[in-house]
Amino acid sequence: MNEKQIRSYLISHLSQKHDLTDTVFISELFVNNFTCRADLVMANGQLSVFEIKSKFDNLERLPTQIENYTTSFENVIVVCAKKHLSKVLKECDLSIGVWLIDDNGKIIIKRRSNKQKLGMTSWLTHLPVDELKKILRTRAAPLSGNREVLLERIKAEFSKSEIREFVLIYFKNRNEKITRLKKLKQNLKTMSPKTLDTANEIELNQKFNSIDIRGMTILPRKTKVNPHPRPIPVRLR
Repeated sequence: MNEKQIRSYLISHLSQKHDLTDTVFISELFVNNFTCRADLVMANGQLSVFEIKSKFDNLERLPTQIENYTTSFENVIVVCAKKHLSKVLKECDLSIGVWLIDDNGKIIIKRRSNKQKLGMTSWLTHLPVDELKKILRTRAAPLSGNREVLLERIKAEFSKSEIREFVLIYFKNRNEKITRLKKLKQNLKTMSPKTLDTANEIELNQKFNSIDIRGMTILPRKTKVNPHPRPIPVRLR
């Protein structure tokens, strides 16, 4: 199986173990200022990352990936094919979870992960500037300054537990927005040009009908004949 197939089995496995009303999955998430890309991130009551190593992959980048993940996520798990199992178990720290996936998609936990304690800065690296400002607005704090200034301001105003909660909520809301956009894009692909024109016309009619034209007027253009035009009431037939 390749990485994409393993990720599909992994999401299915995790979906059976966690409450889906409070769990989101994010595939291929860039972390640590785009220095690496996480194969799968799960956000619920905790923030977990899964690095997938299929039988087609090598382990050259794994140490660097693990180093990045341990400063950004509470749980770090390597999901690997059988050919990599012994080396992953040997080379990864005991705090790193190791899961085996066989050719049938069955997942076997070989070593459980230990929850990492993240500092404020680690949590805040996940948030873009607009989210940092959103956090500050909850305390009516100043929004001026670059990213570093905003980070210091947040760390002075909020506790680590509050920041952690903000980040988990951000990931859940982010995933919902992406899902809505994908659904909209898919719906647009299935609509013919004629259907799109009709949909646009309906939307325009709905917007127009929602406007109360009573009391509206039109001001004619000034001319030599009529230098002081009077407003004309709008009347529809």
